[in-house]
Amino acid sequence: MGRAVMVGRGPTGARVLVLSVLIVLTAEGCRGQKGDGCGPSVLGPSSGTLSSLGYPRTSPNNAVCEWEITVPRGKRIQFRFALLDIQDSDCQVNYIRLYDGIGPERSEIVKYCGLGQKVDELVESSGNQVTVQFMSGMHRTGRGFYLSYSTTEHSDLITCLDKGSDFPEAEFSKYCPAGCLTSTEEISGTVPNGYRESSPLCVAAVHAGVVSNAVGGRIHVVSSKGIPHYEGTLANNVTSTGGTLSDSLFTFRTNGCYGTLGLESGGVADTQLNASSVWDWNTTSGQRSLWRPSGARLKKAGLPWAPSHSDRQQWLQVDLKREKRITGIITTGSGLREYQYFVSAYRVQYSKDGKEWHFYREINSTQDKIFQGNINYLHEVRNNFIPPIEARSVRINPTLWHQRIALKLELLGCQVLEV
Repeated sequence: MGRAVMVGRGPTGARVLVLSVLIVLTAEGCRGQKGDGCGPSVLGPSSGTLSSLGYPRTSPNNAVCEWEITVPRGKRIQFRFALLDIQDSDCQVNYIRLYDGIGPERSEIVKYCGLGQKVDELVESSGNQVTVQFMSGMHRTGRGFYLSYSTTEHSDLITCLDKGSDFPEAEFSKYCPAGCLTSTEEISGTVPNGYRESSPLCVAAVHAGVVSNAVGGRIHVVSSKGIPHYEGTLANNVTSTGGTLSDSLFTFRTNGCYGTLGLESGGVADTQLNASSVWDWNTTSGQRSLWRPSGARLKKAGLPWAPSHSDRQQWLQVDLKREKRITGIITTGSGLREYQYFVSAYRVQYSKDGKEWHFYREINSTQDKIFQGNINYLHEVRNNFIPPIEARSVRINPTLWHQRIALKLELLGCQVLEV
């Protein structure tokens, strides 16, 4: 639903027409944003990230945005600023203001303007609803703002820009907000070797599969001595870069449920791999070329699995024989230079009995999750399931591919703990 709202006159005398779109995310309330000055933002039900349009470049002139945030009743909201850089030549038209409440009954909590401001304290609401208002009149400098929020029980909330080097402790725990992939900061490293100390903690945590970008969550960080070189990989929609020697690095403490589930090792038998179809053809020399499901084992030499036709009805199935806790998946393309095929996006289905199937969805989402797959035929890409899947069987359903569908994979996880 949407509505048009007049938001007064800017310094040029022109009226600003704002289109309001409210997005319902939970039964407790709704969250939305309205205006033409809204930057990349993720408004989660218990945490999120907001930024001005153009961040991290100079925010535009004569722009406005309002974000309306609602968390469950009985909760309060806290905000932490990562960046506050608003030109203060006229604080009547260049500012960010936080209000308790939504609508005409709202009351001001705080108002900020000024270049290079540092706000160390948490800003708290008195209720479960807050309006964040950003005004950007005529100015020449100022990158706007970038902030995070969460409910107040997470007093150790950090921002998406906080780096490993910002915390001197050998071990510590922090709360990451949803939406840190709106950050433009780069990370170096990967699991299990670790991330360079200059990497933003929460972006690295998404890459590592410790928290999801859509929800955020708690991270447990361990710092140690740096290594000569940091690897660059693609995982969970985050590309890390290679990095050189650093004094220290950080890793994440987890529950350990990230072991391989038997495709590469052979613990999963060929009879446990099935597919919608198989590509079977004869070469010009008369040799049979059969791209069967048993070829879909990560790092296995030879032909991968490929279906007879490349369309969105194809799938590759793994039967684990018993219910497992599945926390992630690693995929590659064909691995063959002469056949540079790969799957670039896919959905995942799971089943406890092999009869009733469900598409994987993230928490609070009504849409089937589309996973980012491979970007070439050779390199591995990891995606994590947050929350994990508890199922016996998994199907990979390709939705996009290069030239034709071809796939190798490994599942990550562990045994389901008996209660």
